[in-house]
Amino acid sequence: MGTNSKKTLLRIVLLSSLAAALLTVTYGALFIASNTVDVDVEYQVGLTATVVDTQVTLEGVVSNMGSPVGAGYAVDFYYSVYGSDWAYFDSQTTDANGYVTTTYSITANGYYDFQAIATIP
Repeated sequence: MGTNSKKTLLRIVLLSSLAAALLTVTYGALFIASNTVDVDVEYQVGLTATVVDTQVTLEGVVSNMGSPVGAGYAVDFYYSVYGSDWAYFDSQTTDANGYVTTTYSITANGYYDFQAIATIP
């Protein structure tokens, strides 16, 4: 390699380094991180069951941090027999106090589990 080739290569390396340094400074100026805000959200659906003959009445309350939510929260109800997959059977909307009620009719003997899942708007 001749002397001119080495000088050209040195110039290219210096210019590349300078361009990278300028790009890094520009990149850092374009993106600035905001502060972090912690939000504690703990929605729950408390569910109770009352059985009369073949009718299971499920009453639930949707709450956040222990306080009932208001009206308009959709709650889907599911059942499982003998640990099978969950099957959807009803959907209700909470009242002004966060309460919701539904009834399930048992059609066969068995061990039933129920759950309620709220959709948070």
